[in-house]
Amino acid sequence: MTDATDLVARGALKGMVVAISVSDSADLGRLGLSARHCDLAVAEIARSVLLSGGDIAYGGRLVPAGFTQIVMDEVTRFAGDRDALTIYLAASEHASMSSGEIRQFHNEHHASIRLVCLDEAGSPVAPDERDMSEPADPSTALTGMRRHIASAADAHVVVGGQLAGVKGAMPGLLEEALFGLEAEHPVFVAGGFGGAAAAVARALGTDDGHWAPEGYPRHAEMWREPLEQIAALATRQADDGLTDQQRRELAVTHRPADIASLVVLGLARSST
Repeated sequence: MTDATDLVARGALKGMVVAISVSDSADLGRLGLSARHCDLAVAEIARSVLLSGGDIAYGGRLVPAGFTQIVMDEVTRFAGDRDALTIYLAASEHASMSSGEIRQFHNEHHASIRLVCLDEAGSPVAPDERDMSEPADPSTALTGMRRHIASAADAHVVVGGQLAGVKGAMPGLLEEALFGLEAEHPVFVAGGFGGAAAAVARALGTDDGHWAPEGYPRHAEMWREPLEQIAALATRQADDGLTDQQRRELAVTHRPADIASLVVLGLARSST
């Protein structure tokens, strides 16, 4: 497929905030893939959104940085001088950081990167005004963060996603997809790495899974209720700018360039 930025006009995504939700999945090995493939896909998506004029919202952690660092690296290289990346930290994530450490983060990183602390309910809070008297409940704090991102973003991209051993009320990627659909935003489901995104693609009817190994994606049976909620929202999906065939391709491909091209093309079409 053609390079993503060759498919849309320069600045086609200007003013658009794209939330990216990603983690590796338990299905990678069965698909002949590794965590490195997810890394490459996220870098390609972030780069293509930035070069097309879009901004990124990301709910992550700083230690270990993981995917957060990948997105920051792309912003440092391609964002220019605009405010291109907002990293949202749930109360359970920033609780171990002092106000001085948060200020140091801003001083040490590219000016295009903004760090926003959220309270347990998901509302922004100044570092010096955080309530540190009691530990935040991780489940409540992560849900609050994801709801806030859904209110701040214009579209969502979901990639991979663990379905077992989760911290919150449900796997993070399922919750972000659910909140994005409830907000009637375009939700781009890159399901080719398995995991939660593959489960979302099936729930939305984008991928029938006829090609997949037995029991794919792993652990999806644990989350019947949220997947039923997602399926119920299928008819309310916002226009994502893709054809049915392109949506099916996005649901199964693991090629980073193809994923980024489909996401950017859809975003540009849906914004006009």
